[in-house]
Amino acid sequence: YSMTFYHYIYQELKKLPNNAEGGIRCLGGNSTKWSDKFKAYEQALINRDFKDRYSGSFVGDLHAIITYGGIYSYFPSPKAKIRIYYEWLPLAFIIKNLNGVFLVIGSVENADEVKNMESIEPLTVDNVNEIHTKISGGLLGSEKPVNLFYSIN
Repeated sequence: YSMTFYHYIYQELKKLPNNAEGGIRCLGGNSTKWSDKFKAYEQALINRDFKDRYSGSFVGDLHAIITYGGIYSYFPSPKAKIRIYYEWLPLAFIIKNLNGVFLVIGSVENADEVKNMESIEPLTVDNVNEIHTKISGGLLGSEKPVNLFYSIN
């Protein structure tokens, strides 16, 4: 029996586990250079028994989140690293189709700035050369642990 990605995501799984406690936390970036808000968020996840997993493989870590629920993030530390259009958005598309959430985190001016996916400027023929390599931090995964980020001061 060979299961395709389409079959797994859209026929068997259909939505992410949405745990308020337990699950996976994949936190990338240099934690010694995170803002106080990012460090407080990590502690809030630890207090809610989210297990640490960060393999450095975005797709592999995302598979664990799809299976067990949880979050993947790469916080600016001090600068963002992941390309929005080629790395964040394709995987955010999958997560959002499974009732998950994606937040764009960080800007040149403010590492703690948070925007939603819909605020990202679409690529067009006119702007592709200027913005296709744009990078940001981000947070994606199950709705409850992602939304916990908003409660951190």
